[in-house]
Amino acid sequence: MTYSRTRSSLLIFCILFFQIIFADDNVILNVSAQQHQTIPLLLSVVGKNNKKMQKIAEVVTKNLEYSYQFTVVHKNYKTIPTKSDFEKMAADGIELAIFLSADVHGSVAWRLYDVSVPEMIKGGKSQSNRILRIMAYSISQSVWPLLTCQEGPFFTRIAYCKHLQPKGRRNRSVKHILLADYDGSNAEELVKNDTVNIAPSWNRDKELPLLFYSEVTQTNTRLVYTNLEGRRSVASNFDGINMVLSFAEDGDRAVYCASRGRGSSQLFYCAPGIFKQITNNKGINFSPVLAADGITVYFCSDFKKGYPALYSYNVKTGDFQVIADDAYCVSPAYSAKTNSLAYAKRVNRVLQLFVYDIARKTHRQVTFNNGNKEDCTWSPCGNYLAYGVSNSGKSRIAVFSLLTNKQKWVTHENEDCSYPAWSPIYSEYPLVRLA
Repeated sequence: MTYSRTRSSLLIFCILFFQIIFADDNVILNVSAQQHQTIPLLLSVVGKNNKKMQKIAEVVTKNLEYSYQFTVVHKNYKTIPTKSDFEKMAADGIELAIFLSADVHGSVAWRLYDVSVPEMIKGGKSQSNRILRIMAYSISQSVWPLLTCQEGPFFTRIAYCKHLQPKGRRNRSVKHILLADYDGSNAEELVKNDTVNIAPSWNRDKELPLLFYSEVTQTNTRLVYTNLEGRRSVASNFDGINMVLSFAEDGDRAVYCASRGRGSSQLFYCAPGIFKQITNNKGINFSPVLAADGITVYFCSDFKKGYPALYSYNVKTGDFQVIADDAYCVSPAYSAKTNSLAYAKRVNRVLQLFVYDIARKTHRQVTFNNGNKEDCTWSPCGNYLAYGVSNSGKSRIAVFSLLTNKQKWVTHENEDCSYPAWSPIYSEYPLVRLA
């Protein structure tokens, strides 16, 4: 088989990605610190170029350039380019080309080309939708695996809490739960009742998204879930707190913390036919997350050190291990894609993010800037971390790229937002449809 220069570039990119994720700590630090050249890519509207096609092309461009792996240039054509057109593209340094064209039914076809051959790598179609960005996300989601050997984040959403101060109620505040796109755009309210709603988390059903969260009532903090149409049900309503539900990848097993009116917070494990308490100490046990195996629980507790430290517990064997207890550690988050644990650890009085390689049992610090980072959550691809950054009494959501070591803000500096939760990749874009 003969590989073109473009396919070789893509192959090298995929190999580089796996080196970054799976190499030892020294290689990770050296590779991630380098500046890698982006791949030039042409995005072209073929045929009729109206406002609809311009908008779709604009969003696709934003998606492709988000990770700093591609540089998108634009040139439109009346028909699919000729051989001489491709030769000119190649001479201009273009390696890949995506052509978009609309049909009479409102659908948009896409074709990905290797410019140097030239040859079509693959094509597909985004069905007509009144929300044009969803059509653009569908195209991006289809093309991204061909470009990067990974699933794209475009059919995911980030849930987070937003603190609000109702007019005329100085002593009363509420927290709504919003959903934003993978890059923080297009935020919309999902939970907006007149209470405090915190700590959202997602189920693992890729066909039926459910968001779990804790609602502070006059008598307790109960665990509630809602679908994207706003239909709510109570999941756990014990006395005291009921919070922070985490699902295993299979979606059948989960763990959460509850005090049941006894003061200390303990962890409870749920599986088909099983509901049992898995911690029993005088400390506060919180922020549990389940690993891919569905039986390893990572969590924080102050029962041993007097301050929060990071531990693991095997539900099947009862084995208990210390992960990090040399300083204040909170907010563990598990990535099944990389088998890694992200968490926040206090360094020089500032909470910074660390990543723990579970297989190698190694820790590395990934953030170093100002602001306390906590409540981190992984993107499904394992390339990004979303988290809250608190400064001057307010919190703001940010996303950190483990490929580029760059931080981007998700919420506005004037907003007070916390508890981000990154959804799985869904088969369709998860749009809020409140009645």
